[in-house]
Amino acid sequence: MSRPGSEPPASRTAWTMGTEVPRSYPLVHRGGLICPCVLVQANDEKHLVKNLLGSYAKAGVNGRPTSNSTDPTKVNITFGLIELREFDIENQEVVMVGWTALEWQDELLKWDPANTGTSNHISLDSQQIWIPDILLSNALSKPEPLHHTRVHVTYTGKVVWINTYKYHFYCKVPKDQMTSDTFDCHMKFVSWSMDSNTLDLRNKEDRFDTVYYVNNRDWEFFKNKAIREDVEMPWDMKSAQIKYEFTLKRRQTHEDNDDTESSAVRIRVVAFLPVTFACLLRLAALL
Repeated sequence: MSRPGSEPPASRTAWTMGTEVPRSYPLVHRGGLICPCVLVQANDEKHLVKNLLGSYAKAGVNGRPTSNSTDPTKVNITFGLIELREFDIENQEVVMVGWTALEWQDELLKWDPANTGTSNHISLDSQQIWIPDILLSNALSKPEPLHHTRVHVTYTGKVVWINTYKYHFYCKVPKDQMTSDTFDCHMKFVSWSMDSNTLDLRNKEDRFDTVYYVNNRDWEFFKNKAIREDVEMPWDMKSAQIKYEFTLKRRQTHEDNDDTESSAVRIRVVAFLPVTFACLLRLAALL
């Protein structure tokens, strides 16, 4: 095996462009011979994926991928807020962009890297394996995916699926609070077809993530927390639900104006300092 970073550009280009190089042909790099390990590893990974998906096709994507059907499938969910697009108080609607990460164990997606000669993880098309049906129950329209993502699978069978959506959901605003400055909203994620004894949905964190959040000019977020609860569904079934509660507080216009004016004053002062310093130097030279 060659050291990391020692593969020549030609080997990487040949593989990414889809040109097959026979394994019996060593690659030449500045007069030396190296092993085409990149191609070997890639071929091993393709063989692994083919075997895993072949076994999956026989079992089917319907039905949970577990070795014991009496045990619930544990699914961890994490929600991350990116942007608040709109809060329509009169129509009681919220539009925001956020990402969701789902984690679960798939017994059909396990392998031994030592025996297969592959890495510890692969990526697969989400449509080719079982996916938990976690939905936003208070959505007003179908969440709009911003891009197609693949699932990340480790050799232990752990699956992680991260998606970014534009959400459009309902936020109840009582009539007597229409002119208020603070509003309480929530998002409810739940399995639509499996009860809590079959799919155990849990929040990985006690609040939603705001690392990538872009501040909104009109609204601030407060009281962000996640709650797990079992809820009765209309069809006589109790499902696990994760509710993300948050409070929106209206930003005061005069505070924004004050901040803008303060910034302008600071800019003028900073711009004036070099001129003042230059004048003082000239004055000192004349004395």
